[in-house]
Amino acid sequence: IQKKIENLKKYKAIIIAKPTIPFNILDKYIIDQYIMHGGRALWLVDGIKASMDSLQNKKSFIAKKNILNLDDLFYNYGLKINSNLIEDKRSVQIPLVTGYSNNLPQQSLYTWIYFPLVSSKINHPISNKLEDIKFRFTSSIDTLKNSVNKTILLTSSKQSRSTPAPIKVSLNSIKFPPPDNTFKNGELPIALLLEGKFKSLFNNRIIPKNNSINFKNESSFSKIIVVSDGDLGKNNVSNKGNIYPLGYDRSLNYTYTGNKKFLINSIHYLCDEIELTKLRTKEIELRLLDKDKVKLYKRHIKFFNILLPIIIILVFTLLLLAIKKRKYE
Repeated sequence: IQKKIENLKKYKAIIIAKPTIPFNILDKYIIDQYIMHGGRALWLVDGIKASMDSLQNKKSFIAKKNILNLDDLFYNYGLKINSNLIEDKRSVQIPLVTGYSNNLPQQSLYTWIYFPLVSSKINHPISNKLEDIKFRFTSSIDTLKNSVNKTILLTSSKQSRSTPAPIKVSLNSIKFPPPDNTFKNGELPIALLLEGKFKSLFNNRIIPKNNSINFKNESSFSKIIVVSDGDLGKNNVSNKGNIYPLGYDRSLNYTYTGNKKFLINSIHYLCDEIELTKLRTKEIELRLLDKDKVKLYKRHIKFFNILLPIIIILVFTLLLLAIKKRKYE
């Protein structure tokens, strides 16, 4: 056990992306102790089980709670991923066959409320000034009171709502969309940053009496990021096996660059490379020249910007030639 923890400690941060089977106690213990010893973690976890593949043969499916046995670990850190499904009026469009022409299917694009299109308005180095981020079947995140500092990085739009699982996901929701006045939950958290000293989930529990296990019940300062969408870091793959860029939408032939930038910023922040994150989100402001001053000092500006650099270069060139001539004569 200690060897596995030591192997993990070689890394500044770990990424746990879209787990599909429940974690056992040993897995949680190793991750817990990695964080207790100063490790950082990025969690991309689905709150519910839902996939577009389920709609290929059927027009609907039932989205259920994603049982991963992580609730106690997240509660201990100060958060809860809800077993619900966010529906957002500001969402990505998906293609649907609307008819046939010469035996060829004709497609049209329709808004799919289960794929929120997130635009960050939160002033934080990770999410500040990001382009749109594409989410798929995401859940809301609740924060719990403890000593850890929490920052909401991303939320759904103001025109969103959440429905608890189990929930029927149907293509009929495109034909018969829910009333607009039902989308009033507004800005539900879907990405959370936790910073501080974390307490071990296994504190005050019976652990094996083995001197080789360096158990720690409280961490030094550490960071954890939790996103309630396991597919956020998933690349689509073509039928020929070609890997599309992260955030690429085949139906629109468009790449949502915010997905990649958000993940890169998250890793930089977890690894304390904050300056790189700030540099990526730095905003350059171009100020207009004072037109009156430009008109008044037009000749001076031309001289200093065009003629003066040429004169300086010529002077230095002549000086160098004179020095060389004196040196080698």
